[in-house]
Amino acid sequence: MRKLFALVSAFALVLGLAGTALAWQKPSVEAQCAPDAEHYAWTVTLTGAESNYDFDWSFGKNGPWTKVDGSSGANDLTTPRGGDTLYVRWTSDHSSVGKAEASDELCEQPTPEPTPTPTIEPTPTPTVEPTPTPTIEPTPTPTVAPTPTPTIEPTPTPTATPCEDTEAGCPTPTPEPTPTPTAKPTESPAAATLPPTDTLPTSGGGNGGSPLWPLVALAGAIGLAVTLVRPVRSSK
Repeated sequence: MRKLFALVSAFALVLGLAGTALAWQKPSVEAQCAPDAEHYAWTVTLTGAESNYDFDWSFGKNGPWTKVDGSSGANDLTTPRGGDTLYVRWTSDHSSVGKAEASDELCEQPTPEPTPTPTIEPTPTPTVEPTPTPTIEPTPTPTVAPTPTPTIEPTPTPTATPCEDTEAGCPTPTPEPTPTPTAKPTESPAAATLPPTDTLPTSGGGNGGSPLWPLVALAGAIGLAVTLVRPVRSSK
């Protein structure tokens, strides 16, 4: 009997050791700073030589569970805020469960770069060139030359010769009359043309005498000239 009991005990011990060796290593869960006020951040670390690294997470110990395709090593996980404790288990071994408390601390947010406001270049206002006003040249006023006033020469007043004879008295001078010009008679062509000497009558009645009429005509002309030149004076 004792031998049989020892064999049964040894067999149970071997089965327990074998079950422990075949169990998957428990996932490691670590809370990180929250990215914002609506989510939590976690790091799930999976170790061991397993056939796959898929895992499930939940805020309840009994579910509901959400499956995630994981990988060996650290896995970043972001979940909505649905509880204070996160539970993680292997998808292929529900007995290996890890857990961690959530962190409400927000991660430091980078300061967003302000969007530069584009500068609007003002549209240049076109400069309107003023239209030049034409200069009107004044019409020159013609200068009227004054008409020269003719100068009238005064008629000289005759000056009386002073009288020196105080005893007998001075005779009253008689003004000399202004001579009336006599028109010179126009010489007739017939009178100016002298006939040939041999045709004129002579003083002797023959051909040997001198012509008399030229002398008479010459004397008459001289007398007329003297009459015209010498003014006629009245007797005192």
